[in-house]
Amino acid sequence: MAGEVSWNNLPSVILNEVFSYLSHNDKVRASSTCKNWRLALSHPRCWRKVHFVIKPSDKSNNIERTRYLVDFAARKLHHASVTFDSMDVVCVQETSNVVESLSENSNLRRLFFKPSNCSLVCPGEQDDWPKYVERHFGKPLISAVKKSHHLEMLSLGCLEELVSSHAKPLLENIAHKHASSITVLGLASIKDYPDDYFITDLNITLLKPLKHLQILSLDYCHVNDNLLYILSDSCRLTRLVVHVHGIMEEHPGTTEAAWTTLTRNLPNCGLRLTLIHSYDGVDVLHSKILKRAMPLTHLKVFFCEKLNVEAVNQLSFYSETLRSIWWVDSMSCQGNTTLLQRLDNVNPFIMCCWRCHHLEELVFLGHKYQFLDVYAVIRLRGTTLRHLCLAAADIAFHHHQECVPQLLEELEQDTSNCLKKPWRALVEPQMHSVIWNSEAGDSDEFVLPIVLQDIEP
Repeated sequence: MAGEVSWNNLPSVILNEVFSYLSHNDKVRASSTCKNWRLALSHPRCWRKVHFVIKPSDKSNNIERTRYLVDFAARKLHHASVTFDSMDVVCVQETSNVVESLSENSNLRRLFFKPSNCSLVCPGEQDDWPKYVERHFGKPLISAVKKSHHLEMLSLGCLEELVSSHAKPLLENIAHKHASSITVLGLASIKDYPDDYFITDLNITLLKPLKHLQILSLDYCHVNDNLLYILSDSCRLTRLVVHVHGIMEEHPGTTEAAWTTLTRNLPNCGLRLTLIHSYDGVDVLHSKILKRAMPLTHLKVFFCEKLNVEAVNQLSFYSETLRSIWWVDSMSCQGNTTLLQRLDNVNPFIMCCWRCHHLEELVFLGHKYQFLDVYAVIRLRGTTLRHLCLAAADIAFHHHQECVPQLLEELEQDTSNCLKKPWRALVEPQMHSVIWNSEAGDSDEFVLPIVLQDIEP
């Protein structure tokens, strides 16, 4: 009939508008309706944000889907994130295909890597890996930065190979072309061997022109007074993320004066400090790293095999800023009875809960303490403590061994009542294997998802 209206012949402008309201999966399903709807799926507007997932499980299906998305969208999308198994050679190769395709995308605005581990396993002999990373990751990434007209966010996913070899040229190109647009820059890494690693020659003066930078992550080896003064004078930073690994003897550290300047010029800036396998760093955390003038909001200490009680006591300095504490060690490490054996005074975490008025998250795993300490924590923080993570195996019921199950049940019920939500102490099946036994798993798999959240806007 003349003038008959049918869904399959809607004008493309209207069909594209309809597709704009659908989720990615719904768009794909709708595209199977007819030829016109299939063509609508190819419109650049439908592919502004793509999350590539490349994992070994169901590898063939994952790879087929990824290749389809690469062919269809990699050269026109705006926002890309890549979650992949960096310990699987095939997954690394497919990820490199994604990166190489993105290198031709002038529309790219955001790129986030989300690897499974801090290192890349590459095909061929180990001596050839630097060349492989350079060819299939480094050069395409630099090309993508050069090609992009308006890069806003870039995170290297804490990958040591990318950060150590390519952070410098990437920063140079960002400062040259995207100084007025870049808002998030993730250049921190996780070191595979924290006591022996290559220090990147990063020119931090290139941060000066980045006037709109809001979130920055760096390794501690690049953090000094010069950096703090540059950030104080040149950008709108709201979050500085610092990863501490080994502590080099020649590292100058920072001064109270520099932190005071930063907090005065950037009153909304918070510091997130993370120690990862930092056996040297945890020893000097209280004496060399922590400064009273720091705007410390988050402290994370992962698998440093020691509880620095003096450092925990100093966290009370940050009574108006500190919001989160993670202190995680393997339960099999020698220091896991620290609080039970050595402390004659009040548990320092209790003092933090009392003095730090904005503390809303406490994760403490791998060290022993008395069950009465848990009562102290929940009564001091109450419902303001949004996340409390403790392990049942760490809670000591001294002199009450005959009724531990009953006491634990009562503790969990009282904690639930105080927090006004269900709460249970973690048991072995609920924890990553590396927390239960340092030799039973890869700590990267536990740490990476947590630290990568620090760079998320």
